[in-house]
Amino acid sequence: MHQVFVNIVAEDRLSEAVIRRLLHESPLQLSVGRVFSGHGRGYISSRINGFIRAAQYVPFVIVMDSDVDACAQRVLLRLNLIERPPNCIIRIAVHEVESWLLADTKGIASFLGIPSRLIPAQTDHILHPKEFIIEKVRKYGKRSLRTEIVPADGSTATQGPMYNDILSQFVLKRWNIHDACNKSESLLRAVRNIKRFRPECNPEA
Repeated sequence: MHQVFVNIVAEDRLSEAVIRRLLHESPLQLSVGRVFSGHGRGYISSRINGFIRAAQYVPFVIVMDSDVDACAQRVLLRLNLIERPPNCIIRIAVHEVESWLLADTKGIASFLGIPSRLIPAQTDHILHPKEFIIEKVRKYGKRSLRTEIVPADGSTATQGPMYNDILSQFVLKRWNIHDACNKSESLLRAVRNIKRFRPECNPEA
């Protein structure tokens, strides 16, 4: 089986790590080509049709948060997308990609040191998953992680200095995607799409 390179588009480093793990769910040998990451949802929204046009020649996987909107279809409609070629996957995490991590309840609870009983059964229902993680780590989490994940008192930052790095470590090394699919419908749909993904070209990275 030959290697297929896929360009990935993500809001931040954490979402990038999630896409990298999702690619491992494919029965094909999907490898990461170019990476467009770290510029937020607005950047993706303003350039998404350009990525779709480029997907005629190079496979693309794009992941965005729905933020406060629980309906992924409404998010896609507002983007005014042009017709997508088979080489382009666009998935929406409801409400944020952190809900996919929280869906591995036992794994994330053990990693962060928070009680698993505090995590809802259906994590797509958590309106602000990032805030949920930060607040639970602030109250219950491992002391060694608090200063890295939780913003300092009086800071205007929305997250600690190592938030993305630490959670990316969880994603790449400990995240149980199969367990998580049982608690996040939007993750389950993303995994199914990746497994069915059959890029029609095989560009070099």
